[in-house]
Formats: sequence, structure tokens, C-alpha cells
Amino acid sequence: MKQTKLWILLVVLTSVLIVACNDDEKKSRISEVDKLIEASQKNRNYNELMKVVDSLETNGIISSTKACYWRGYACDKMKRQRLAEYYWKASIDAAKESTDGDEMTYYAKSASRLANMLSVRGDYEEGLNIAIPVASKLESLDCDSTSDYLNILIYIGCCQEGMGTADGNADGFTKAYQRHMENIETYHNDVVYKDGITGIINIAYDYIWAKKWQEALVWTTRFGQILSEYEQRPDADAEYIDRQLARHDIYQAIALEGLHKSDEAAKAYDKFLTTQFSKTPKGRIDANDYLTAAHRWDEASENYNSLDAMMGENVKNYSIENIENLVLKKYRTNVLAGRRDSAMKIAMDISNSLGQAIAKSRKIEKEEQAVIVKNVEKTTELQAKKNRKYQILIVAGFVFLILCMTAFVVIRHRLAKRMEAEFEDLKYDYDRLEADTIVKEREASELRIAQNIQKVIAPSQLPQHKFFDIWSSTTVGLMEGGGILDYAMRNGKLFFCVGEATVEGVKASLLTTVVKAQFRTAIAFEDKPDHIVSSINNAIAKEGEKGQAVRLFVGILDISTGALHFCNANHDAPLLVSNELHHLPVEQNIAIGEKPNFKYEAQEILMTPGTMIFLNTDGLTKVKNAEHRVFNEKRMLGCALQAMKLDPRPKPFIENMLDAVNRFAGDFEQRDDIALLTIRYKGGRKMLQNNSETEQEPEVEPVAQPTVEPAQAPESEPEPVMTEAPRVIEEPEVFIEPEVIEEPEVIDEPEIIKEPEIIIEDAEATEIS
Repeated sequence: MKQTKLWILLVVLTSVLIVACNDDEKKSRISEVDKLIEASQKNRNYNELMKVVDSLETNGIISSTKACYWRGYACDKMKRQRLAEYYWKASIDAAKESTDGDEMTYYAKSASRLANMLSVRGDYEEGLNIAIPVASKLESLDCDSTSDYLNILIYIGCCQEGMGTADGNADGFTKAYQRHMENIETYHNDVVYKDGITGIINIAYDYIWAKKWQEALVWTTRFGQILSEYEQRPDADAEYIDRQLARHDIYQAIALEGLHKSDEAAKAYDKFLTTQFSKTPKGRIDANDYLTAAHRWDEASENYNSLDAMMGENVKNYSIENIENLVLKKYRTNVLAGRRDSAMKIAMDISNSLGQAIAKSRKIEKEEQAVIVKNVEKTTELQAKKNRKYQILIVAGFVFLILCMTAFVVIRHRLAKRMEAEFEDLKYDYDRLEADTIVKEREASELRIAQNIQKVIAPSQLPQHKFFDIWSSTTVGLMEGGGILDYAMRNGKLFFCVGEATVEGVKASLLTTVVKAQFRTAIAFEDKPDHIVSSINNAIAKEGEKGQAVRLFVGILDISTGALHFCNANHDAPLLVSNELHHLPVEQNIAIGEKPNFKYEAQEILMTPGTMIFLNTDGLTKVKNAEHRVFNEKRMLGCALQAMKLDPRPKPFIENMLDAVNRFAGDFEQRDDIALLTIRYKGGRKMLQNNSETEQEPEVEPVAQPTVEPAQAPESEPEPVMTEAPRVIEEPEVFIEPEVIEEPEVIDEPEIIKEPEIIIEDAEATEIS
């Protein structure tokens, strides 16, 4: 009984530790992602921010809710309001069914920013339709203590005020104000103070816009109180305080002027003029809200001279929004100030820039529509695939599956009909999307497809046998999919192949998949390497077609005799490692796929016990470092010699080779796959019998020839003759210290030749014939 309780306790503790470790890892991962996004945000590189978010979502690191929020944020900063609205709505839709805390954070952020945008635009009904359900859900999940939730309450009140249904907005404003004050009392830090100030500013501005001067004055007073408290903090931001004091003074002046208290309003304005913010272009333009209300047209006209500096635009580049919201006000102010010449000049500027502004606005609208349509298509396609998957799992009959597919085609046809007119208008702009963006998207798609293919066709596990040791390693590159490495045991023989495709990306993955499949099929029926290579060649080669070549080495090791039969199809010669290091003599047949029905020549050597063969793809010799130096053949030989001296067993040999590559390349990303394979022959049953019957002869270096008799081991004391059938006993591996071979002199690196630019064909054209 006690032992049972102890086991239960251990299981529970283990589960708790695993969950805690996973939580810590998840938090660390989220922190790193947030830092990456924050870096792009601080640099104000919003195009880069969108690329980072796309990459993180594609790799499943962040959710769709979070990704859509940051896309909307970036588009808003780039003045792409329509796209920003689309992405924030997508973020809200993505989190509708979720209750996750992180999801709810960005759910509230998206709703807050979208409600603010709609309120400013004057689309009050849509703003209420967005904000009210979000606020209700946040309250039901006890997520109603964040600044974003409080801002949503404020924007609900602003929309109600705009629609003239202000029954509940005062309660919402008061509730938000009380929550802000509670947060200040609880946390008392810089963030909660600034959140509270921002919330009260929005309420005060809403009442000023609605011309409810008494309410505006009350909230402006509250604004001043909380700002005064923040000003007493030792870590208060002086520039932020100056800007907010200026805003408080100008709001107070406007409210007092609305209450016909002109003298007090003028004093508040004079106080505004003592701030540093009042001397900036933005401060002068903000001051005009009071000056126009007080009919001080001359001063307002003077302030409008700072308009171009504030907008950061010249006359020719005015946008529609700036003409409507600012330039027309400047014109009206100059007219009322009696400055007819200035008013005429402003009118001419508006006339000259209006056409270009309209064209620019239409162009941006078309670009935004193109992106929205593209995202809708992508979303529709993903949803359609998901629905199709569910239907396949649920539907048991073939007839019903056909009906579902027919319905799917009909729906797509109807959608295409509805969108056909819009596609015609957008086609020109859609086709002229930047070429580099298209190339990057294709490369990313090809790499994902290549990675999935390579995972599916990778060898399952290394074969184990007492007569040989084997070890392999595959390191994927940026253009993943070109490397070939496979092996299998059948009828006491080890079949293996190593090679690489001469194409890249998805084509390479599909081609190597075909080669591996043909290799697996051929070894089931053939035991001669030239027949295997010919079978693979005839499967992929066609008359008159080029560009699908594969360099391949196929070997068959008879583990009982040590006979290695091999056929080389234009692949680099493998290395033989024993007491010395040298290349295996091979016939350079043409590469697979270049010519159908080509007769390949097979070769044979005898591997003596202790001999190891090392094969690699050309990705090893093409490794580059940050200085664009190439690893090359000579450096590879030197590293192989050093690895042989350190430990000639397969696994340590490959590990030492990879260590040498990593020291050379550092963190520089490699373009090609690196596949390595080592096989060390320890001796077979027939050799052991021959050694017991005959005197041993000195070891002979293996030479490629049609037939080679098994070489005898060095002289040693004869083993006793056994009258019974000998039992095969695994002996511990004996490592003979290799002779010290002087390493070849390392010749200076060849000149670096700039690689030609590679143009990737259409990613959809992946069929290999």
C-alpha cells in the first residue's frame, strides 16, 4: 500500500515538473517573439514588422489573433486605414471562440483600436456593433481590468454620443475613470498613469466635439488632477508632461470659451503658450481649435503657416485626408482673417494638388483591395481545405464525397462570379506586385514543401550488424531537398546510395523522392549495382529532355565476404579509410537522367576488416563561411585525415568532420544539403573461417577491379581448429593506431567567384516527367 502511494506521488510530481518546464519554455519563447516584434515597432519599419509577423505566424509561433493585430497596427501607421480595419476585424473573428489569456489580450487591443478608428471616422453604428460584444465577452471572462477594456468602454460612450443616444455613455465614462483610478492606486507606476491620462483625454475631447462645454470642463479638471499627481513622480517623463499640460490648457480654454467665459479662456490659452509644445508645429495647429472658437482669426492664420511642417508634406503631395481636415480649415481661417491673397494662394494649392491626391487615394484603395481580396482567397482556400478534410473523415460513401466536391465547385464558381468584376479592376495592379516579394514567397513555399517531402522519405533507422558499423548524418541547407542518402539490408547484403540532384527546391525534392523510391524498388529485385543504377536512370530519363540529372553512387556490401560491388554515376569518389586515406578508384559514368538506356559499368573491391568507406554529397565541399571562402576538396581531405587519427570509427569520424565544418563556417547558413555516410567493415563469417584455415598474409590495399580475392590479415598465431561448427562470438573492437601520414600542404583558397543570380520558375510547375 505504501509503495503504491509512493508511486502515485512520484507520477504526480513528475507531471507537475513537466508542465512547469513547458510553461517556462513557452513564456521564454513568447518573450523572445515580443522582443523581435518590439524591435521592428520601435524602428518604425512597418513593412519589416509585417514580414516578421507573417514569418512567425507561418511557423506557428504566434496565433492568427496576434498576427492580425500587428498587421492592422502596421497598416494604420502607414495610413492604410482600410487594410487596418480588415486585419483588426480578422483578429477579432479569430478569437471569438477562444478563452486563452494571451488571445484575449490581443482580442481587446484589436477591438479598442478598431472602435477608436470607427469613432473618429464617424461610423458610430459599426463601432458599437464591434465594441459592445467584445466588452461583454471580456467581462464574462474576468478580463475587464486592462486599459484596452477601459478604452473600449470609452469608445462605446463616444459612439453613443455621436449617434445621439447618450443615455449610458456617462455611466461608461465614469466606470472607466474609476477603474483607471483603482489601477493607479494599486500599481502606481508609469504605465497606469499614462493609460489613465489617455482615457480621460478621450472623454474630454468627446464632450468638446459634442459641444457639451460643462461636461468637457469637468473632465478637463479631472485630467489636470491626475496629470498633477503624475508630475510629482521622480521618474516622470518631462517631455510627456509638457505635451499633456499644453493639451490640458487648450481643452480648458475651448470649454471656457464655449461657456462664454472669454477672459478665463484667454488666461488658459496664455498658460498654454508657456509650454514648449506650443512652439512646435503640432502645438500651433492644436492651438487653432481655441483661436477659431474665440474668432482670433489673425493668430490662427499665423499658426497655419506651420501646417506643412507638421504634415511633413509639400503642396504637391497633399493627401485627401489632410486637404479635408486641415488645408480647408487653413483656407477658411485666412478668408475670415481678411487675408485674401493668402486665401487665394491656398485655394490654388488645393486646386493643384487635389487631382494628384485623388489619384493617390484611388491607387492606395486599389492596392488595399488587392491585398484584401488576396487574403480573402487565402482564407477561403484554407477554410475549404479544412472543410474538405472534415468531410472526408465523416463521409463514408464515395457518392456523398462526389456531391460534396460538386457543392464546393459550385460555391467557388458563385464566389468567382461575384468577385469577377472586382478582379478586372484590380488585375493590373495585382500583376505588378513587386517581383522580389513574389520570389521570396515562392522560395518560402518551395522550402516548406521540400522539407515535408524530405521528412517523409528519410530512412527510418540505421541497420545494426556485428560484421560492420554504420553511421550517417544529414544537414539541411537553405535550398533543402537536393541531397540523397539511403541504405537497407537484404539477404546478408548492405545496399546503400549517396548523391545529389542538380536542380533545387521542390523539383529537387520530387526528383530525389523518385530516385529513392526507385532505389528501394530496385534493391528488392536486383543485387548488382549497375542494374540498380540503370533501373533508376530509365525511370527518370527521357530523350531530348535535360536538366533533371542526379549524381549518384550505389554500393552493395556482402557482409560475409567483404566484397563491395559499386557503380558510380558521375558522383565524387568516396574515401577509403584504413591505415591510410585515399580515394576509391571509380569509373565516371554519366549522371542519372542524362541519357536513357545508358549502360553503366559496375566495379568491385574487397574490403579487409577494419577498412571504412566514407561518402558525402557535394554540399560538404561547397560549404562557405562569412568571408565567402569555400571548404573545398583539399580542406575536406585534411579534416578527414585528422578525423581518422582521432578516432576511425564511423560515428566519431562523422562527428569530427561536422565539428571541422562548423568551425570553418560558423553561423553562416549553407545553401546545399550535407549528407555524410560511413561504413566500417569489421570482417564476415567467411573471412573468419579462411583466417583459421590458412596462414595470414599482409593486408593489401583494395583496388577497383572486376573480381578481387579476399586479402589475408597480417600474420598472427593460428587459432585452434574447431571440430564443431564455430560459434560467432562478438569480439571487442580493436583500434590500431594509424600510421602518421604527413598532411598535404594547404594551398591558398581559390578566388571567390560570384555565384550567378538564380531565377526560380513558377512554384506550381513542379511536375517531373
